Amino acid sequence: MPNKNFLIIKSRRVRSTPFTSRIENQGVWGYSVYNHMLLPVSFGSVENEYLHLKEHVQIWDVSVQREIEITGADSDKLVQFMTCRDLSNAKLGKCYYAPLIDSNGNLVNDPVIFKLDEKKWRLCIADSDVLFFAKGLASGKNFNVNI
Repeated sequence: MPNKNFLIIKSRRVRSTPFTSRIENQGVWGYSVYNHMLLPVSFGSVENEYLHLKEHVQIWDVSVQREIEITGADSDKLVQFMTCRDLSNAKLGKCYYAPLIDSNGNLVNDPVIFKLDEKKWRLCIADSDVLFFAKGLASGKNFNVNI
């Protein structure tokens, strides 16, 4: 029977989080990779984790969740170009669920987007390379932005 337990090797392409050493001291059994970072996913059997959760508090390392900030004269244009949601009436200090789509209408990511200030946006992303997506679009469209 083939081995179904595969290792994830730490390397320059997969970063640790500020909490990795403490998580390892707590007996992590397995990791996944999320946004190029180690995401602890197992501390034992599913049954043991369930029983632990019923009796104790669990704290999860969410350092893998990333944010991208877009500022500049064309920041509104870039953010609107990236999403199918109309953000033309977005209000300062409000957040919006705004799926990002590619040129074929396929989902790239489904972030929550915050309008922090005039010409300043923050995208709280799921697992994908939205940074490169945004930089590519900004470069291709010659948008005057900082990402």
